[in-house]
Amino acid sequence: MGSRTDVFLRLGARVVAVEPQDHAFICLEKKFTRNRRLTLLKRGLSDHIGYVDLHIANVSTISTMAEDWKSAVISSGRFPSDKYNWTQVVTVPVTTLDQLIERYGLPVFIKIDVEGYELPVLRGLSRPVSCLSFEFTPEFMDSTMQCVAHLTTLGEVQFNFCLGESMMFSLPNWVVGDMLCNHLSGLPHGSLFGDVYARFGDA
Repeated sequence: MGSRTDVFLRLGARVVAVEPQDHAFICLEKKFTRNRRLTLLKRGLSDHIGYVDLHIANVSTISTMAEDWKSAVISSGRFPSDKYNWTQVVTVPVTTLDQLIERYGLPVFIKIDVEGYELPVLRGLSRPVSCLSFEFTPEFMDSTMQCVAHLTTLGEVQFNFCLGESMMFSLPNWVVGDMLCNHLSGLPHGSLFGDVYARFGDA
């Protein structure tokens, strides 16, 4: 709902924000309507340009384009079906990170928060960027490992991660992909979600 966008705008950055949900998009428009450093796009991100089905949740922050992620978090009890539901499906336009870079320039940082759809989004990126982050959950760790593997094909990259909303790196030093995967695999079963951070080159 724009919390990270707000932080970067306050820091003086130019922000390109991508949001496919009607309600969330309208909220962002109202919140940042006067800020000329924000470009707000009503679409999703994927590994192709086209359209994807978006499963709208009764809590907008867990709407997703990954139906298998939705099934996984219901089964695990993270978002039990007696409290959360995804009863509406809408088809939304999608673009790629490569296309956004071509149009708006190479970003300093990319934040990806797409509830299980991280891998298709990252597969839409074919070049290194300074830094990026993407969410992981214990139910979907195989996908996280594939995201790490893809990023290692783009260039020299190092990783760290934060648990929950701590905003604190869990590792004292940045590590290569295999070491990150070992750390994530060693987390207690059912551990908190978190964010993986990746930095390329000397970023």
